[in-house]
Amino acid sequence: MDDLARELGMSKKTIYQYVENKEDLVNMAFAAHMEASSLEVHQIFNNSELDAMNQLVVAARIHSNLLRKINPSALFDLKKYYKSCWKSLQVHQEEIIYNYIFKNIEAGIEQGLYRKNLNKEIVTSFYVEQMKSMTENTSPHFQKHKLAEVYIEFLYYHVHGIASDKGIVHFNKIIEDVRENQDKK
Repeated sequence: MDDLARELGMSKKTIYQYVENKEDLVNMAFAAHMEASSLEVHQIFNNSELDAMNQLVVAARIHSNLLRKINPSALFDLKKYYKSCWKSLQVHQEEIIYNYIFKNIEAGIEQGLYRKNLNKEIVTSFYVEQMKSMTENTSPHFQKHKLAEVYIEFLYYHVHGIASDKGIVHFNKIIEDVRENQDKK
């Protein structure tokens, strides 16, 4: 709280007019972040101008940028000290992300971008469990790498596991366009 007061240029007494304690502050900040994140995910997966593959790539770019900013120790602290926030993150992954990925898989199959013979429930569960594994950062293999790097590799793995031949070509074109746009910046 001392660091926050110093950074904001106000006294701790002033901060405590708005929050009860450090846990309250963390809960409020986390809730605001989750609300903004949920809105962003909703906008991506309900954008009728994006096909299923583009939805995945746009969401992945936003998510990987977020992961670049997160210190893995912050996730550890969240899990250990702020259990209600951690539970909210799990619910977000298990319910909200699950529903969007499931709908994305249905759309991708319909669009011919994903294999027709996918078991949508199993593949969606794989996706969610992998996201949870990255968030929990329990694998010693993941700990050697930055979370954003792990996530991007997971995206490639996921897409190549579900995509039809048409989808692979489309995915490679999307990635090529993304790289060209990054090079221009």
